[in-house]
Amino acid sequence: MTELIWDFNDFMSRDFESISMGLTPSGHLHLGFLTTLACALMYLKEHPNTHLIITNIENSLSAKLDKYNSLPLRFQFIEQKGVLVPSDYSNLKKRNAVIHSVHEELINLIWELVGMFDERTASEKKALREAFIVPSHKRWLELKEHKIFHLFHSQIYIYSFLRVLEKDVKFRNELLRNISNFEFAKVSGTLCGITATLKNFGNQIKIGSKIYRPTSFKVPLVLYCSNCHALCPEWVVVVLGHPYHNGPTLAAECKNYGHCPRADKKPGYDGYVYHNLKDSLDMAEFHFMLDPIRDFYQPFKADCHVFGGDYFQLEYEQSGMKAIEKIKMIFDYMEHKTGQQKYLFGGPLITVNGRKMSKTGQAFNLNDIKNIKQVFLNVVEFLEESRSKSFSNGLQIEYTQLLRRVKTKN
Repeated sequence: MTELIWDFNDFMSRDFESISMGLTPSGHLHLGFLTTLACALMYLKEHPNTHLIITNIENSLSAKLDKYNSLPLRFQFIEQKGVLVPSDYSNLKKRNAVIHSVHEELINLIWELVGMFDERTASEKKALREAFIVPSHKRWLELKEHKIFHLFHSQIYIYSFLRVLEKDVKFRNELLRNISNFEFAKVSGTLCGITATLKNFGNQIKIGSKIYRPTSFKVPLVLYCSNCHALCPEWVVVVLGHPYHNGPTLAAECKNYGHCPRADKKPGYDGYVYHNLKDSLDMAEFHFMLDPIRDFYQPFKADCHVFGGDYFQLEYEQSGMKAIEKIKMIFDYMEHKTGQQKYLFGGPLITVNGRKMSKTGQAFNLNDIKNIKQVFLNVVEFLEESRSKSFSNGLQIEYTQLLRRVKTKN
């Protein structure tokens, strides 16, 4: 069973070979990421042989499909005038440029923050750069999207989730195998309010004398329409046994009425968008809570995942459950299937006047590195002061304490 670690000092006392964390880019840098990264780097300082894997999740999608103009996060990055959202999905070159820009911003930011911990001489840094790199990671560092930083004799790997998904056939197959599995769907559906039941997919289909009765079940993904490139507003279903689609197939209704022949059910269309598993990745977006299952597969494989405090300490209003309780369910399932033991740790929660809040309303432009560094130093200082205390219900940091000596813009 997956073990939850609430106490910061309990986390610091464990001995992990590798720890991981993720970032979903949303145009600005929120304080939760800084507090989570600070916890991870402080852990490396006391455990100099542990590796840290940071993954940029560009195709993460909020459960609220309209959160970012009904587009996933891969379409968004900072410009001086704000967030750029390309309107033309078919312009692949533009979209790839956005992905690259988002990832470069992340790498530059982490480089700046890691450097704040680095007190080595130039010769010591050179020796570390030439040090042994774990074979399971080495081949990924040949791709320009992925970087490695050295700190405290540890190695910090920064990955683009989409690039690994595109390049690594084994990882992609494992991910799709889980997504198309009904048992996995029953567990993962609880993450976003989906009840995964096996149902008939439309009416029976007769071809000649043979009758087909395809079945389907929901999974927390969404698809783009192949015709109009609009995002289908409802969760995907996995279709089994369809005579016109070999093997498990992802399907979703296009509802871009009046603008798409598929949605309007013009001749030759039944209203659905179909993608087989092999060609679906470029046209699919994942619910953000599916992201951590990457921890079970290379190159993302890690012993402990470090989450923000909101995952551990805040409850959903409707279910009364915490996000980490839902994630633990899927981790328990994956542990049973793979035989791997995992640990989940929750970092600090940002509060305002003692009140728990998942988002403070304050975020930084990624170019505002001076103030970001000061906030980061404040977080580290708070964590260092916390080493002599116990926090069995999780750490909390007051918003004003983080922003002391920081000039912020509304």
